[in-house]
Amino acid sequence: MVGSRTIGIYGSLQRAYSRGLRVSEYYARPDMSIAKRVSEEGIKYVPVVWVPEAQNLSQGVVNVFGERRLFAFSNSGCISNLGIRDKLLSTIEDVATKLEVDSVILDAIRFPSPHDGLTLFSCFCNYCQKVMKDLGIDPEKLKLGLRKLIRSLHRYPYVELNSLESLYTWIRVRQHIVRELLKLIREKSNNYGLKLWAAIFPPSLAWLVGQNYTFMKDLLDEVHVMLYHRCGGAACLNHEVYSLAKLISRDLRDPNTLRVLRMLTGLDIEDLEHLEYEGLGSEVLVREFINAKNILGGKAVPVFQLSKEGLEMTRKLRALVKVAYLT
Repeated sequence: MVGSRTIGIYGSLQRAYSRGLRVSEYYARPDMSIAKRVSEEGIKYVPVVWVPEAQNLSQGVVNVFGERRLFAFSNSGCISNLGIRDKLLSTIEDVATKLEVDSVILDAIRFPSPHDGLTLFSCFCNYCQKVMKDLGIDPEKLKLGLRKLIRSLHRYPYVELNSLESLYTWIRVRQHIVRELLKLIREKSNNYGLKLWAAIFPPSLAWLVGQNYTFMKDLLDEVHVMLYHRCGGAACLNHEVYSLAKLISRDLRDPNTLRVLRMLTGLDIEDLEHLEYEGLGSEVLVREFINAKNILGGKAVPVFQLSKEGLEMTRKLRALVKVAYLT
């Protein structure tokens, strides 16, 4: 604790200790040996469950061009897939019955992100197409509109009406599927008296991957907002924004690219060319968390990289009751 502040860690406890942090909570994969070791140190252990864990490519998402892919770290499939859902719910049950914990964290309860390139424009697997049809949506018409949108994204919102409609229909489907799955998990966790937490994207990108803060606030007990300012993988905000910019246009110096990026994310980025390697400034991340907290209230917990910049952002958010770090 720092004063009355709780500190949680994703990753290496030793790195946290080397920074002089007094760790209160530790977040890691479900594992009995980890639970035992951490509890012996007087630290609360909260298992992290990777929601879209796929066994093979057959469980992957299908993009708008009919290509089947695994996403994120080449380990993730469609959250509509019944095989993935069955394994997920079984894991939640195991956590509740085999580990002596009172909470669980859902990681990656979402669809692909800009990090995944054109796989962002998914999913059109049989499971997702059934959902679309149940909602009165024609999957083929949606695919056609999205393909046109991809070709004209650099002109957004000045695109054909059916492309604009397709964008919001696609987002609606994603958010609907995430919400219904979250309801299912919530029911399972409630049966065991398990508190439900989740690590999710910041507001600028969450809506694109199916994470709508308004329903997540109601279905989750705690929300970890991932605010990674400089790294090169999935969920790293600088990399995700850079990847989205590349999907908008190959010319990152084109003023239209910045305009469209601002309209889609709300972020005002001046230098896209160096964003991938130099990262985002602390003011962007702090603003993202304030936007998240305005919706989530006290359920919002920032997750910063454990770095000089991450610790500086924590100091700027003086009223924090809890903060988490990725080491």
